[in-house]
Amino acid sequence: MLEICLAIIGGIVLTLLFGRAEVITKLTILLSIVLLFGAKEHPIFLGFFEYSDQVRILWALILALTFGVLFLFREAKEAFYILLLCCVLGALLLVASNHFLSFFLSLELLSLPLYCLCASSNDRPSAEAGIKYFMMGSFGSATLLFGIALFYGVTGSFEMSAVGAGDLSIISVGLIMMGLLFKVGAVPFHFWLPDVYQGSPLPVTAFMATVVKVAAVGGLIAVFGKSSFLENLNRLIGIVSVLSILVGTLGAMRQVSIKRLLAFSAILNVGIMLLSFLSGDMESLIFYLVIYSLTSLGIFSLISSDKIEDLSKLSKVNKILLTLFMLSLAGLPPLVASLFGKAKIFIGAIKAGYPGIAVFGLLAAAVAVYYYLKVIRISWNQTGSEGSSKLVGLVVFGLLVLFSGAPGVLGSLIFR
Repeated sequence: MLEICLAIIGGIVLTLLFGRAEVITKLTILLSIVLLFGAKEHPIFLGFFEYSDQVRILWALILALTFGVLFLFREAKEAFYILLLCCVLGALLLVASNHFLSFFLSLELLSLPLYCLCASSNDRPSAEAGIKYFMMGSFGSATLLFGIALFYGVTGSFEMSAVGAGDLSIISVGLIMMGLLFKVGAVPFHFWLPDVYQGSPLPVTAFMATVVKVAAVGGLIAVFGKSSFLENLNRLIGIVSVLSILVGTLGAMRQVSIKRLLAFSAILNVGIMLLSFLSGDMESLIFYLVIYSLTSLGIFSLISSDKIEDLSKLSKVNKILLTLFMLSLAGLPPLVASLFGKAKIFIGAIKAGYPGIAVFGLLAAAVAVYYYLKVIRISWNQTGSEGSSKLVGLVVFGLLVLFSGAPGVLGSLIFR
């Protein structure tokens, strides 16, 4: 665990000293992936971080997604890669935190460089995205910090294990959850998401839709995944889940921007993921999170413009890949790993005593098929020849085929 953190910090230092940012960043992420196989919990992290099998899966996913996103950057400035490595380090530490002090610091280490990345293009939409994300993100962080302060006042501890112990103020834990729901883009804390997705540079949007999404959901799992106190917030989670599914489904219907459409799709999928917290089934949540983030990376690797109409310019191979990825998001064959993940979440919610919410989510997911199929239809409107990052798309396609044909491969890593 310490070795991976030192590798990333070393990559930042080497980039500052010698330049060659793209090469050093890719080598740093590759080295981190190699070190992951032998990583163990280090005494220096005791009390603040843990390195369980669940954390190991999330770390592997974050590093793999980051390596894929790096191929989407075109002639990026050196500062891009430095900020990106800072975000990755914050994401890794965030999902491994078991202490609220380390959790908040890790969250800010992820968020502050991300604000700069969103505003890194020399155009007005990017600047607006950065400012909007910074202002709304500051509100989310302040809410989270206030909740942590109240939590300490009630329990006298910053340890997350105290969330499920004794009598707690529901206000403090509720504020913590509100701050985290903002980070994942759940309704009613979602207003920033479509605008920031659309205004940010395409590679940064891809990074937010994959790595940052995994880190935010992983943060929710770190705080509430093992907490028995979560039962007191089931009504709040249920309402947020239903609203997220509803807004995500209806909001994407009339979008002409592929980024905004994927933003509303993300809101819908966050609503589905929140159902796992009603059932307490974190394994199914991680399974679906892996499939969803890989599919999102595959889609972003194929697009080069924000307009849906421009998808018709893609080459035939890329159109086929885009079609398969969109069908995967919709939960339709032939890539059925997403369908397996959604089914496990819905079945878990039904078994936990929430059949109404599960059925509503299932119906909304069926309605959402409309706008996924619309994207597919538009992409095939005319013959195109535009190429994109086909390599990343093919690798993602191979992984989804593997997990669809043999879901136990991924399940054996998560459900052990």
